[in-house]
Amino acid sequence: MKPLVIVGAGGHGREAHDIAVAVNEVNPSFELVGFLDDALSPGDPAAPHTATILGGIDWLESHAVAFVPAVGSPELRRLIVQRFPHHEVADLIHPTATIGSHVSHGPGLIMAAGSRVTHAVTLGQHVHINVNSTISHDCRVGDFVTITPGVHLSGSVTLHDEVWMGIGSSAIQGVTVGARSVVGAGAAIIHDVPPDTTTVGVPGRPAHHREDTE
Repeated sequence: MKPLVIVGAGGHGREAHDIAVAVNEVNPSFELVGFLDDALSPGDPAAPHTATILGGIDWLESHAVAFVPAVGSPELRRLIVQRFPHHEVADLIHPTATIGSHVSHGPGLIMAAGSRVTHAVTLGQHVHINVNSTISHDCRVGDFVTITPGVHLSGSVTLHDEVWMGIGSSAIQGVTVGARSVVGAGAAIIHDVPPDTTTVGVPGRPAHHREDTE
Protein backbone atom coordinates (compact mmCIF):
# COMPACT_ATOMS: atom_id res chain seq x y z
CA MET A 1 0.00 0.00 0.00
CA LYS A 2 1.48 3.33 -1.11
CA PRO A 3 1.05 6.25 1.33
CA LEU A 4 -0.75 8.96 -0.62
CA VAL A 5 -1.67 12.56 0.10
CA ILE A 6 -4.01 14.62 -2.04
CA VAL A 7 -3.07 18.25 -2.63
CA GLY A 8 -6.30 20.24 -2.68
CA ALA A 9 -9.36 19.52 -0.54
CA GLY A 10 -11.91 21.18 -2.80
CA GLY A 11 -14.38 19.33 -4.97
CA HIS A 12 -11.71 18.09 -7.36
CA GLY A 13 -9.62 16.78 -4.47
CA ARG A 14 -12.56 14.98 -2.90
CA GLU A 15 -13.33 13.39 -6.26
CA ALA A 16 -9.70 12.24 -6.46
CA HIS A 17 -10.12 10.74 -3.00
CA ASP A 18 -13.18 8.83 -4.18
CA ILE A 19 -11.23 7.50 -7.18
CA ALA A 20 -8.50 6.23 -4.85
CA VAL A 21 -11.11 4.55 -2.66
CA ALA A 22 -12.66 2.90 -5.74
CA VAL A 23 -9.22 1.68 -6.85
CA ASN A 24 -8.60 0.19 -3.40
CA GLU A 25 -11.89 -1.71 -3.55
CA VAL A 26 -10.66 -3.54 -6.65
CA ASN A 27 -6.92 -3.64 -5.99
CA PRO A 28 -5.65 -2.30 -2.64
CA SER A 29 -3.03 0.23 -3.72
CA PHE A 30 -3.11 3.37 -1.57
CA GLU A 31 -2.92 4.24 2.09
CA LEU A 32 -4.90 7.47 2.07
CA VAL A 33 -3.02 9.68 4.52
CA GLY A 34 -5.03 12.88 4.06
CA PHE A 35 -5.37 16.21 2.26
CA LEU A 36 -3.07 19.21 2.01
CA ASP A 37 -4.75 22.56 1.58
CA ASP A 38 -3.35 26.01 2.38
CA ALA A 39 -6.86 27.37 2.89
CA LEU A 40 -7.85 24.97 5.69
CA SER A 41 -6.55 24.38 9.21
CA PRO A 42 -4.88 21.08 10.14
CA GLY A 43 -7.33 18.62 11.63
CA ASP A 44 -10.41 20.06 9.96
CA PRO A 45 -12.49 17.49 8.07
CA ALA A 46 -12.20 18.04 4.33
CA ALA A 47 -15.69 16.63 3.79
CA PRO A 48 -17.91 14.02 5.42
CA HIS A 49 -16.48 10.50 5.31
CA THR A 50 -13.13 11.51 3.81
CA ALA A 51 -9.62 11.96 5.17
CA THR A 52 -8.60 14.98 7.24
CA ILE A 53 -6.46 18.01 6.59
CA LEU A 54 -2.79 17.40 7.40
CA GLY A 55 -1.73 20.99 6.78
CA GLY A 56 -0.72 23.20 3.91
CA ILE A 57 1.45 22.23 0.99
CA ASP A 58 4.59 22.93 3.04
CA TRP A 59 3.85 19.61 4.80
CA LEU A 60 5.36 17.83 1.80
CA GLU A 61 8.77 19.33 2.45
CA SER A 62 9.29 17.05 5.45
CA HIS A 63 7.38 13.93 4.38
CA ALA A 64 8.50 11.42 1.75
CA VAL A 65 5.11 10.28 0.48
CA ALA A 66 3.49 10.09 -2.92
CA PHE A 67 1.08 12.86 -3.79
CA VAL A 68 -1.39 13.87 -6.44
CA PRO A 69 -2.11 17.55 -7.22
CA ALA A 70 -5.90 17.43 -7.41
CA VAL A 71 -6.57 20.99 -8.53
CA GLY A 72 -8.33 21.93 -11.73
CA SER A 73 -6.13 24.84 -12.77
CA PRO A 74 -3.41 23.64 -15.17
CA GLU A 75 -1.11 26.48 -14.17
CA LEU A 76 -1.44 25.80 -10.45
CA ARG A 77 -0.92 22.09 -11.01
CA ARG A 78 2.31 22.83 -12.84
CA LEU A 79 3.55 25.11 -10.06
CA ILE A 80 2.87 22.46 -7.42
CA VAL A 81 4.74 19.78 -9.35
CA GLN A 82 7.68 22.08 -10.03
CA ARG A 83 7.98 22.83 -6.33
CA PHE A 84 8.38 19.13 -5.43
CA PRO A 85 10.31 17.60 -8.33
CA HIS A 86 11.72 14.73 -6.27
CA HIS A 87 8.46 13.51 -4.78
CA GLU A 88 6.68 10.54 -6.28
CA VAL A 89 3.36 11.33 -7.93
CA ALA A 90 0.51 8.86 -8.22
CA ASP A 91 -1.83 7.95 -11.05
CA LEU A 92 -5.52 7.68 -10.14
CA ILE A 93 -7.52 5.73 -12.71
CA HIS A 94 -11.09 4.83 -11.79
CA PRO A 95 -11.96 1.15 -12.27
CA THR A 96 -14.72 2.10 -14.74
CA ALA A 97 -12.35 4.19 -16.89
CA THR A 98 -10.93 2.45 -19.96
CA ILE A 99 -7.59 2.77 -21.74
CA GLY A 100 -7.07 1.30 -25.19
CA SER A 101 -4.02 -0.26 -26.77
CA HIS A 102 -0.79 1.59 -27.55
CA VAL A 103 -1.60 4.42 -25.15
CA SER A 104 1.23 6.19 -23.34
CA HIS A 105 0.95 8.68 -20.50
CA GLY A 106 3.16 10.66 -18.18
CA PRO A 107 2.98 10.64 -14.37
CA GLY A 108 0.06 12.03 -12.42
CA LEU A 109 -2.74 10.89 -14.73
CA ILE A 110 -6.23 11.20 -13.24
CA MET A 111 -9.10 9.46 -15.04
CA ALA A 112 -12.53 9.78 -13.46
CA ALA A 113 -15.45 7.36 -13.68
CA GLY A 114 -16.62 6.56 -17.20
CA SER A 115 -13.77 8.30 -18.99
CA ARG A 116 -12.42 6.68 -22.14
CA VAL A 117 -9.10 6.81 -23.97
CA THR A 118 -8.96 4.71 -27.12
CA HIS A 119 -6.15 3.60 -29.44
CA ALA A 120 -2.65 5.11 -29.89
CA VAL A 121 -3.22 8.17 -27.70
CA THR A 122 -0.34 10.04 -26.10
CA LEU A 123 -0.99 11.85 -22.81
CA GLY A 124 1.52 14.16 -21.14
CA GLN A 125 2.15 14.52 -17.44
CA HIS A 126 -0.57 15.45 -14.95
CA VAL A 127 -3.44 15.21 -17.42
CA HIS A 128 -6.87 15.20 -15.79
CA ILE A 129 -9.73 13.50 -17.66
CA ASN A 130 -13.05 14.02 -15.97
CA VAL A 131 -16.30 12.08 -15.80
CA ASN A 132 -17.59 10.55 -19.06
CA SER A 133 -15.08 12.30 -21.33
CA THR A 134 -13.66 10.53 -24.38
CA ILE A 135 -10.36 10.85 -26.22
CA SER A 136 -10.33 9.08 -29.55
CA HIS A 137 -7.57 7.46 -31.60
CA ASP A 138 -4.21 9.12 -32.28
CA CYS A 139 -4.84 12.19 -30.12
CA ARG A 140 -1.89 14.02 -28.60
CA VAL A 141 -2.52 15.69 -25.24
CA GLY A 142 0.20 17.83 -23.65
CA ASP A 143 1.21 18.37 -20.04
CA PHE A 144 -1.15 19.71 -17.35
CA VAL A 145 -4.23 19.58 -19.58
CA THR A 146 -7.63 19.63 -17.88
CA ILE A 147 -10.48 17.85 -19.64
CA THR A 148 -13.70 18.54 -17.74
CA PRO A 149 -16.85 16.33 -17.71
CA GLY A 150 -18.47 15.32 -20.97
CA VAL A 151 -15.69 16.46 -23.33
CA HIS A 152 -15.27 14.56 -26.59
CA LEU A 153 -12.17 14.65 -28.77
CA SER A 154 -12.33 13.05 -32.20
CA GLY A 155 -9.33 11.32 -33.76
CA SER A 156 -5.94 12.98 -34.22
CA VAL A 157 -6.74 16.05 -32.11
CA THR A 158 -3.77 17.83 -30.52
CA LEU A 159 -4.08 19.71 -27.23
CA HIS A 160 -0.91 21.56 -26.27
CA ASP A 161 0.26 22.14 -22.68
CA GLU A 162 -2.11 23.61 -20.06
CA VAL A 163 -5.22 23.61 -22.25
CA TRP A 164 -8.56 23.75 -20.44
CA MET A 165 -11.45 22.00 -22.20
CA GLY A 166 -14.73 23.23 -20.70
CA ILE A 167 -17.63 20.99 -19.78
CA GLY A 168 -19.40 19.45 -22.76
CA SER A 169 -16.99 20.87 -25.34
CA SER A 170 -15.79 18.93 -28.36
CA ALA A 171 -13.18 18.98 -31.12
CA ILE A 172 -13.48 17.54 -34.61
CA GLN A 173 -10.86 15.30 -36.12
CA GLY A 174 -7.39 16.71 -36.69
CA VAL A 175 -7.68 20.14 -35.06
CA THR A 176 -5.07 21.64 -32.76
CA VAL A 177 -5.66 23.73 -29.63
CA GLY A 178 -2.68 25.90 -28.70
CA ALA A 179 -0.98 26.02 -25.32
CA ARG A 180 -2.78 27.63 -22.36
CA SER A 181 -5.97 28.11 -24.35
CA VAL A 182 -9.43 27.80 -22.81
CA VAL A 183 -12.29 26.15 -24.66
CA GLY A 184 -15.58 27.29 -23.18
CA ALA A 185 -18.42 25.09 -21.99
CA GLY A 186 -20.25 23.46 -24.89
CA ALA A 187 -17.96 24.93 -27.55
CA ALA A 188 -17.37 22.95 -30.74
CA ILE A 189 -13.84 23.32 -32.11
CA ILE A 190 -13.78 22.93 -35.90
CA HIS A 191 -10.67 25.02 -36.66
CA ASP A 192 -7.25 25.25 -35.03
CA VAL A 193 -7.10 27.47 -31.94
CA PRO A 194 -4.02 29.68 -31.40
CA PRO A 195 -2.17 29.64 -28.06
CA ASP A 196 -3.53 31.74 -25.17
CA THR A 197 -6.97 32.05 -26.73
CA THR A 198 -10.42 31.65 -25.18
CA THR A 199 -12.90 30.07 -27.60
CA VAL A 200 -16.67 29.90 -27.14
CA GLY A 201 -19.76 28.92 -29.08
CA VAL A 202 -20.88 26.54 -31.82
CA PRO A 203 -18.89 26.59 -33.95
CA GLY A 204 -16.11 27.79 -31.68
CA ARG A 205 -15.00 31.40 -32.18
CA PRO A 206 -12.26 33.31 -30.35
CA ALA A 207 -13.64 35.41 -27.51
CA HIS A 208 -10.30 37.04 -26.69
CA HIS A 209 -6.57 36.47 -26.66
CA ARG A 210 -4.80 36.71 -23.31
CA GLU A 211 -2.63 39.56 -24.52
CA ASP A 212 -5.78 41.54 -25.26
CA THR A 213 -6.56 41.76 -21.54
CA GLU A 214 -3.05 42.29 -20.18
